[in-house]
Amino acid sequence: MKNLLINVHGFLSSHESEKINDLRQCIIDNFKSIDFISPKLPNTPELAVELIQKIITEKRNDYDAIGLVGHSLGGYFSTYIASNNNIKAVLVNPVVRGYEIMCEFFGECHNPHTNEVFEINEQDIEYLLSINIETIADKGRFLLMLQMGDEILDPKDALAYYQGCTTIMEQGGNHDFVGLSNHTKSMVNFLFSEHAEEITLERFR
Repeated sequence: MKNLLINVHGFLSSHESEKINDLRQCIIDNFKSIDFISPKLPNTPELAVELIQKIITEKRNDYDAIGLVGHSLGGYFSTYIASNNNIKAVLVNPVVRGYEIMCEFFGECHNPHTNEVFEINEQDIEYLLSINIETIADKGRFLLMLQMGDEILDPKDALAYYQGCTTIMEQGGNHDFVGLSNHTKSMVNFLFSEHAEEITLERFR
């Protein structure tokens, strides 16, 4: 059995940050049945979602299951994508209302990780509003991971929106989620336990 985990990084973030590289290495070392990819997402929300959807469409027949781990705005994207593709997602300090957050970045933006300069416009806001899901229909599809020390988002918003979903909540921490790779086994089991019985048997450091 072979499964695919797609990392969906946040806005103005990096697809190769330290926490993502730690997560990748932890999976490589301990879960041989899982491939991990972390694509560099376009800065434009619609193009970012289209890229993840393209990967899922192209890879679906190559794997027993595909799962997502979405960070911040990537969590907003992942909620929409998972709901529309009948797959599961882990949401790490997710944005709940992406259209509201993006209003704060309206106009010229600079991605410090790529040095790209781009603009967020009204069309981007409208797109984010169009993919908003008012109510989570299948709560079993999502694992919510929150650190209450998040300095950018109010964790209470995510707790209310994803109420009833499996939740890992920690005091302290920050928006980046300190020690994310420590939860690799929980994430993997949530995403793929139905498709790979050997996951719980593999050695985990």
